[in-house]
Amino acid sequence: MFDVEKVRRDFPILGVRVYDKPLVYLDSGATAQKPECVIETVDRLHRESNANIHRGVHFLSEEATEMYEAARARIAEYIGAEAREEVVFTAGATASLNTVAYAWCERFLRAGDNIVVSEMEHHSNIVPWQIQAARNAALRQQRGKALRRAADLRTLAAELSGDRSQKEAALALRL
Repeated sequence: MFDVEKVRRDFPILGVRVYDKPLVYLDSGATAQKPECVIETVDRLHRESNANIHRGVHFLSEEATEMYEAARARIAEYIGAEAREEVVFTAGATASLNTVAYAWCERFLRAGDNIVVSEMEHHSNIVPWQIQAARNAALRQQRGKALRRAADLRTLAAELSGDRSQKEAALALRL
């Protein structure tokens, strides 16, 4: 059984009381709270190994680079990536979404294509697509009702495709 109290104990901030009740934090899209092991590791890195990665030829930089690349390799193995270079660290979810939107649109989006965004999306997953739509002269559509009604991806593809080709419908689904 999932032990909520054990998980709460791993996160020091969840020991804070707000209005005489235990803190419940639901804004993880903006800021993810850190468990004690992450806080301790970051503290140790700042105290003992603080240096730029891939930039210096001195001991601390080389050590930081080795730790960074070891972390990439470990995560690559964990997620089943073919190579550690497939793992890209960003500052957070918003930076990741911006990077994906930019890179994907550069390669695949063409003028006249549709970008489909659910009205249920968080703001950080709407703005990058709006920027790319304006940049690439694409037609941006918010199709929340179609997305809510769709029981599965085939139904969604049918609703979105209209008179477009299957290729265009597939493009809409990939977004």
